[in-house]
Amino acid sequence: MAGLSYRERTDAALWSDVPENVLHVAVDAFRASSGDLLMVWGELVQYLGRQPAEVRARLLEAVPAVYEKAPTGSALQLGLLHLGVVLGEGLPADIMVAERIEAVATMEDRWCVQHHALLYLARAELTAGRRLSPAVVATVRRTAQLIGDPGWAALAARLTDPVLNAGERWAEAALADILVSGPAWCAILSHAATARAAKPTAKWRRTAGALIADVGEAAVRERVLSWLSSAGQGRSRPLIEKTTDVWVAVNEQFDPFNADALRGLVWLLSFLPPDEDTVLALGSLVDTCLVVVPGHGPRNVKVANAAVHALARIGDRDALDELRRLAERTRYRGTLRLIDAALASHGG
Repeated sequence: MAGLSYRERTDAALWSDVPENVLHVAVDAFRASSGDLLMVWGELVQYLGRQPAEVRARLLEAVPAVYEKAPTGSALQLGLLHLGVVLGEGLPADIMVAERIEAVATMEDRWCVQHHALLYLARAELTAGRRLSPAVVATVRRTAQLIGDPGWAALAARLTDPVLNAGERWAEAALADILVSGPAWCAILSHAATARAAKPTAKWRRTAGALIADVGEAAVRERVLSWLSSAGQGRSRPLIEKTTDVWVAVNEQFDPFNADALRGLVWLLSFLPPDEDTVLALGSLVDTCLVVVPGHGPRNVKVANAAVHALARIGDRDALDELRRLAERTRYRGTLRLIDAALASHGG
């Protein structure tokens, strides 16, 4: 069949009514495009997925044998699992479940994944009624934020539990606390995780005020300061770092999903009456966030800036003194400009 396109080869194989022939063409297409779903492999997967149910059912039955011949743990095996999911849509059979579960579990120790086959496999697990592990949930959420892909974002939006990503010590302390503290605290963390802007909106503040009233200002201060004290202490479950990854030194960075929650918790503290311990904790958090991570830069500028805004909002003598100390030791220019602006707004 030299000179024929993959589509023409696929049609010929479908006409032969030999499922293995179709899958051999699919394997060739996968290898030719390195499994890129934006190339001929992706076109072929979609084309096979549009075949009549009886054709897809026969192809699906042949996938396990081809899968077993592929190198163990290879991208080709992952691609065949993805193809199996597409072929099986709307069919009663659900093949290679154990293999799919094992493939999804490989996401547990990754900062971010860019292989879209894993997106389809994870989504298939949810469709089948199985929960994703907290570590996989964390990877899905980070991936959604870091690569800005609508497919990953849609999957992440379906994952509301746990309220924070597992793996960071402060977040796991918070998750453990809310297990015994009731739904009000879960609501506080959920609201904190929506802090995705530079400053809280009026609506955000109103909701926060109601949540603070539910549990009491003193309780919010005590619990949040306890959580912030372990921010930046390292991961309880280190992630694999690969030299070929775009993201480096990931175990030194803040989880971007949890960082939103940290920013929200910082905002909550600024709505409470002035307090020396709060001021010291916010200043310490700025220092922690601006620690330089090799190959990345400051650990998390957004959280550092939120803490500066919180100190400016508190605005008492202790808060201004802390801002002056931060002005002396802060080297990151963007945050330093915010500090200077905050001091200027209070007369220096």
